[in-house]
Amino acid sequence: MAKTVHPPAPVSRAPATIVPATPSGTVAPQAAAAAAERKTIALTERQTQAAEHAAFTADLAFGVAALQLILTIFAAIFIVRSFRQTKTALEHGELTLRQGKKNLELQLRPYVHAFDVRIAELEVGKRIKVEYKLTNTGQSPAVETQNRGVVRLGHTDDPIALYLPPEYWSRAVLGTGDVREVAYSSRDPLTPAQLADLDVPEKLYILLNGCVTYTDTFGIDHITTYAFRAHDRTTSAGKPMQVRPWGNRVDHSDDLAKWALIKAERAARSDRIGDLEIPENDEVFG
Repeated sequence: MAKTVHPPAPVSRAPATIVPATPSGTVAPQAAAAAAERKTIALTERQTQAAEHAAFTADLAFGVAALQLILTIFAAIFIVRSFRQTKTALEHGELTLRQGKKNLELQLRPYVHAFDVRIAELEVGKRIKVEYKLTNTGQSPAVETQNRGVVRLGHTDDPIALYLPPEYWSRAVLGTGDVREVAYSSRDPLTPAQLADLDVPEKLYILLNGCVTYTDTFGIDHITTYAFRAHDRTTSAGKPMQVRPWGNRVDHSDDLAKWALIKAERAARSDRIGDLEIPENDEVFG
């Protein structure tokens, strides 16, 4: 059987577009405008991208700066709080240290007082003599210890003056548990009338007033005042004297203030202290 041969189908071809050329040989104005527009769009896109990048960079820099500022503020707050806490801790520590030092001073400080006060001589025509002892019952020595006592006749309600040491230096050391014997006499001899008055209840008393000034090992000044009396129908030599109801005190603020003033006056004339005479009735132990 014979094959039928078909002729090839015709190929459809689009007519070629012919771009007319200008007399000078350049592209048509429409193409140039399109190319220029594309360039403008590309340039605008690049500028927009650059602006967005710059804005992002600025925002990022602002965020970093803000974060650094916040961190700086928190750091400053932490430093201030730490400083205050440290200052408070130091103040508490200083207060504790001062309190501890004060407690240590109270525990270790010396305590000097008079005891065993007796009438040694009581005879008409002679000065009344009183003997007694001073001791340190504290836990450390009493340095630069000075004592002054005055024996006199008077009434039990007489105001007690503060009899401070005389105008000379005595740097005796009274160690812990040490006992020193002291004796003072009245300035005037005893008269028969005074002896008779001593036998009248509450009319006349033999009085001893005195004080001891001393310094502890911390360099702090201390002062003890003491007051004793004797009166009844059995007043005689060897009789113990009683502690007066007032006049016995330790480190009273008024006494310390007066003693500080006397020390300052002494220091102002320290070049003459060695030449001062010791009164006949003043005795210093040590």
